[in-house]
Amino acid sequence: MGSYCTTTSLQILMIGTTFDSLTTSLATKLITHAENEVNKYLSKRYDVSGWTTAASTPPLVTSLAETLSEGYMSQRMSRGGKEAMARGATLIKQATENQKALQGYESDLLDSSGSVVSDFSNTADQGDYLQYDITVTGSGEPTNIQTT
Repeated sequence: MGSYCTTTSLQILMIGTTFDSLTTSLATKLITHAENEVNKYLSKRYDVSGWTTAASTPPLVTSLAETLSEGYMSQRMSRGGKEAMARGATLIKQATENQKALQGYESDLLDSSGSVVSDFSNTADQGDYLQYDITVTGSGEPTNIQTT
């Protein structure tokens, strides 16, 4: 089952949908797809490896995974219905726009206490690539390379 959302949380959002064994299996699979999509966007800015339980997962990450899962469910269960397809597309678009805003530093991710979640831009160890002072000559050749 998912780390960010569950079939139980999805059932609450999908009023009127009966979660029999096949629907629950589909929901489980689509939750995995949604969580993978969230990780794809947010892992470029955040260390997502610590988000393994509901307590360690920022609330917005849970919301993004639930919204994507609900959108995927609407599309898969639509059987060609235009309303369900449009609802699914709208939900997916909302979640994707939020993920892109987080990834692009247009918004911040908050933990459950309301504090900004630390990202790669403000970590102490930035790696070797930030520890060199390089001067480039007019020919484009680097000269005067010094470690700082």
